[in-house]
Amino acid sequence: MAETHWATEDDIERWETKQREKRASNGHVRAPPKAEPATHYTKVPNWVFDAAGKKDLDAPSTVVLLQICRLTFGMHTSATVISIEHLAVRCHFSAATCKRALNQLVEAGLIRREKRTDKSGRQVASELRLVLEE
Repeated sequence: MAETHWATEDDIERWETKQREKRASNGHVRAPPKAEPATHYTKVPNWVFDAAGKKDLDAPSTVVLLQICRLTFGMHTSATVISIEHLAVRCHFSAATCKRALNQLVEAGLIRREKRTDKSGRQVASELRLVLEE
């Protein structure tokens, strides 16, 4: 099977020039080459979706899990530090729904939550880490 070649800006410009020349000579036009794929996406491993089904996660827990994937895999990090309130805004849920979802994910063994405190001992945003399946 041939390897996919993604067209560069120069390739597309050369192709467009050739097409203009062909159109001027015989009127036939071909499809443009494939453009560079978008880079604004997060690759989510299959085990995330499989685990959501096996562990009988409810919809809010699945959405929270996907947001955690976005904040870790999408940022090329192994953990994220986020408050319940900020996570709730990202998921369009209440803070209470996010807390329940996080508790369900911890109980299912899909994430590890490390509570953090500031110098005065007050709790601040937790560190969330996906428990990667081997």
